[in-house]
Amino acid sequence: MLRRYSFIFVCMLSILSVNSAWANLAETKITFQSSRDGVAEVYVMDYDGSNQRRVSNFPEITIHPTWSPDGSRLAFAQGDSFRDIFTMHADGSNIVNLTNDGAGSQGNPHISPDGAKIAYTTGGTPSDIIVANVDGTSPVNLTNSAFRNSYPRWSPDGSQIVFTSNRDGVWQVYVMDSATGASQTNLSNSGVDDNEPEFSPDGTKIVFASSRDGDWDIFVMDSTGANQTTITNNAFTNFSPSWSPDGTRIVYYGKPATVAYIYSSDANGANEVQLTTGGGDDTNPNWMPFPLILEGADGVDAGTVDLGMWGTTTFTVKNQDSAAPLNVSGITSDNALFTVSPTTFTLAAGLTQVVTVTYTPLATGADAATITVTHDGPMGSSVIAASGSAVIPPGDLTETSIVFQSARDGNIELYVMDYDGANQRRLTNFGEMDRHPAWSPDGSRIVWARGDDFYDISMMNADGTHIANLTNDGATRQSRPEISPDGSKVVFHANAAFDDVWVMDIDGANPANLTNVAGSHDSYARWFPNGQKIAFTAQRDGHPQVYIMDADGANPLNLSNNAATESEPVPSPDGAKLLFLSDIDGDVDIYTMDIDGSNRVNLTANALTDGAGTWSPDGTMIVFERNMGSTWDLFSMAADGTGEVQLTTATGNDMSAHWSPFPILLEAADGIAVQSEANSSGTTALTVKNQVAGTLNVSGITSDNGLFTALPTTFSLLPRQTQTVTVTYSPTVIGSDAATLTVNHDGPMGSSVLAASGTSVITPRSGDLAATKFVFYRGDGDIMTVDYDGTNEVNLTPAAAVEYDPHWSPDGTKIVYDSDVSGVPGLFVMNADGTGVVDLTPDQAENESAAAWSPDGTQIAFKRKVIASSETDIYKMNADGSSVVRLTTDGLNNNHPAWSPDGASIVFQSQRDGGLSEIYVMGADGSAQTRLTNNAVQDSLPQWSPDGSKIAFQEDVDGAGAQEILLMNPDGTGQTNITNNAVFDGDPAWSPDGTRIVYRSKLDGQATSDLYHMAVDGSDPIRITTSGQADAHPSWGPFPSTATVTAVDTQGQVGRVATVPINITDVRGLDLTGVTITLTYDPAIITPTDDGANTTAVTAGAMVPAAWGMVQNVVTPGTLSFAMAG
Repeated sequence: MLRRYSFIFVCMLSILSVNSAWANLAETKITFQSSRDGVAEVYVMDYDGSNQRRVSNFPEITIHPTWSPDGSRLAFAQGDSFRDIFTMHADGSNIVNLTNDGAGSQGNPHISPDGAKIAYTTGGTPSDIIVANVDGTSPVNLTNSAFRNSYPRWSPDGSQIVFTSNRDGVWQVYVMDSATGASQTNLSNSGVDDNEPEFSPDGTKIVFASSRDGDWDIFVMDSTGANQTTITNNAFTNFSPSWSPDGTRIVYYGKPATVAYIYSSDANGANEVQLTTGGGDDTNPNWMPFPLILEGADGVDAGTVDLGMWGTTTFTVKNQDSAAPLNVSGITSDNALFTVSPTTFTLAAGLTQVVTVTYTPLATGADAATITVTHDGPMGSSVIAASGSAVIPPGDLTETSIVFQSARDGNIELYVMDYDGANQRRLTNFGEMDRHPAWSPDGSRIVWARGDDFYDISMMNADGTHIANLTNDGATRQSRPEISPDGSKVVFHANAAFDDVWVMDIDGANPANLTNVAGSHDSYARWFPNGQKIAFTAQRDGHPQVYIMDADGANPLNLSNNAATESEPVPSPDGAKLLFLSDIDGDVDIYTMDIDGSNRVNLTANALTDGAGTWSPDGTMIVFERNMGSTWDLFSMAADGTGEVQLTTATGNDMSAHWSPFPILLEAADGIAVQSEANSSGTTALTVKNQVAGTLNVSGITSDNGLFTALPTTFSLLPRQTQTVTVTYSPTVIGSDAATLTVNHDGPMGSSVLAASGTSVITPRSGDLAATKFVFYRGDGDIMTVDYDGTNEVNLTPAAAVEYDPHWSPDGTKIVYDSDVSGVPGLFVMNADGTGVVDLTPDQAENESAAAWSPDGTQIAFKRKVIASSETDIYKMNADGSSVVRLTTDGLNNNHPAWSPDGASIVFQSQRDGGLSEIYVMGADGSAQTRLTNNAVQDSLPQWSPDGSKIAFQEDVDGAGAQEILLMNPDGTGQTNITNNAVFDGDPAWSPDGTRIVYRSKLDGQATSDLYHMAVDGSDPIRITTSGQADAHPSWGPFPSTATVTAVDTQGQVGRVATVPINITDVRGLDLTGVTITLTYDPAIITPTDDGANTTAVTAGAMVPAAWGMVQNVVTPGTLSFAMAG
């Protein structure tokens, strides 16, 4: 029997031993109770007494704390008249009342080594030992005697409970079976009071307090009661001993005088150290077991995280067992903002696992979670507190702008500049004065006062567009507006009988007088950031003073209360301070004060005169006015008055600056621009940024111009998060377009606006101009072609008829011209070599000429003159002469049409306004006929540039026949003479790439005109013809579409690849859908690769266009055919 018992006992010790290489007391804590804060509460400190902190906070006493076996929870008793048993997490959270009877007196709780049970004392006299489930259920009385039984402590294996009882007349140390209470045995048997026993971690010893030496000391005995030995030998009482988890030290409290402190010593009493020095009694210490979560008593903190970002922290799970593995089956969080990884793992004895906690906040403020590690060790789970806090990330001042008024251009207008004074640009351009601007709270609009004798409050988008008059009475002076922080109201100053502060809805409705004090002058109102109060200047005390009032005008309060002149208050972005002007020190300086009027600070203590200031949106900077002697300029400085920087230096007063908030649309002050090819699309982007404290929900993005669309249109953003929105511009014609994009959201103003502009262009074809040709009219009535260098003149119409005014088709295969071969000028088309002449208007008896191809080659615009009435109008027809449509109807010499490169418009000359020929433009359907030139001389022969950006035309510059060539924008602006010489220059026509212009001129003094070409700025004129026969009306041909084939001789080299490059030159715009080429070769020399189906003879190179496919075939031996198509 003894042999069997010894075997079992040795096995138990091997399991419970903690005297291993990885045991580390630095991982442990000590809990105790202390009255240092007035009432007994639970505290925790590190093993060496450092880092003492309170973890309970009850109005009644909180005593007898002990650790759970995993080191992540505490059990304790709490209450005054009656006490209950509680558990909580080691950080003081998740408090649970286990007994909750409100009538008894429970104390001295201790959780079993497996974490399943809890033992505690109940009652006064008598008192008993109770064992219950760890959740407080199923309590069982183990002592059930007429005596007092107290201070239960489990043995390491959980089979026994040691306790104290006075059943023998004095307090003695007893032990009993933990399951039934059986075998209750007196172990100390000293005949004096022995109390507060605790098993050693290996179960072989019991430490306790005893009065046997005349005062209370700490004793140790074997678990059988033998070998009772004192370990303290001091002159004061010592109580409540508790073993360190490795059994090497003991913690207890001693009372050397009137106050109790915590001490620790080696297990034999050596090396005693005082751990606490608090101002109240520190008692009842309990040493933590080696914890499964090393940070369990402290919790982990992910720190302060910028909202929209995330923070991480870690905790460490350690298997503290000396032999058995620890299996972690899951790790959960009770707050979804905190996630963990990994969540499952197995640890061999002594090993650790670092677990990462990721904190992803959704709102500002503090967040907390309890993380539960489920395992097969003591308690079955361990808990740790996780915390984190979220703040709005700092704003970026580089995203902001400053609006101000300036007289630099002679009139007071509104300007805007970047936060640092760069990029100053004018916003308004009215005959009236514009002053006192202020940004909307979303940063996309501006309110200001507009007028000369009387001012109205107006609002516009930040780019100066969409102007709306909000007051519009024209009889009083409204000024100094500011929009409320939520964007629903505007506060402003109105001058009628007296100056008063008014408020109205954001659309100008429901104006209300907030001050309305007879005889007072109230002005310069500014909202507090919460919108609940307004700061303003009032003279109701005889001179200007700084006041604040409720947003409805109630409760006005003078914050100045002095004899100085103080005015123009502006609340700081956090609402804690006011910026204002004061002359209390003799000259006008800028001050700050707290919102109760205290803590006044002069920021600009100098001899200069300073004017109104305003805060940057983050409160770190101030922009203000300063009188520089002859003018007012704007300066910036830090919020403490240091680091002054001059922002404006222009002639004229720069004043009334207002710093934008952090804008919701980052590009709001500048707008966005995009360029696209006509009938294609281009993209740009806008950036939406949440600059508010909560989530910003965007519910839609709309455009007032269908050419501009945006994606995505709905999304949500955390503070300082951004969303890039792609804006697509899809123009159908060349020119400029504009749109206002409205981003609807639940932030300030409810929406933010942004100007978008688009420019539609056509990129001209490129190529080798030396390969191009000119077609022109020669004075003897023939149509001629000539190469770029003036060589190779060819007469296409050698017949006796007079042919005139030729124009190339866009693909260069046809020429349209007019001819009198039928007796009356009519329109004809021929091939580029003069063959295949076709009469386009065979049944027309009127004079038709001046034909021009549409860019796609499907239509021809021309002039028709009614012979009987001389009415001359522009018509168009299909390229085969069908479907004739009249475009102009006034008959007033409408002539020489030319298409825009996008085919949407036609430019022409007309004498409809006063008899002089001027340049007009209309839609290709004849709509929207608009005059472009308005000169006192003749303007004629307009031609649109290939990219659509310019129109070239001929002008009789002096009214006496001195013809020059001018360029202008498509809207008629920017007219520039590019020839500007004393000779005749006319008949301009553009090169296909838009880099040069062909024209007729007498530049070299000749009697009749010849053809020249020049750069588009008029430089580098080059003579083409020298016939002396009045060459005129040139048309520059397109770049030719050609294929050049070069075969490689591979004779005698079997297997060598024959490379045949085929170059097709610039076919854009010609609607080319395919090219088929046939090559011949000597089959005795070259054998094309064949896959057996005669379909793999050629390998494709760089395709033109790239998306085209290729089909190839050996037609017959010696003939190879392939086709590209798309």
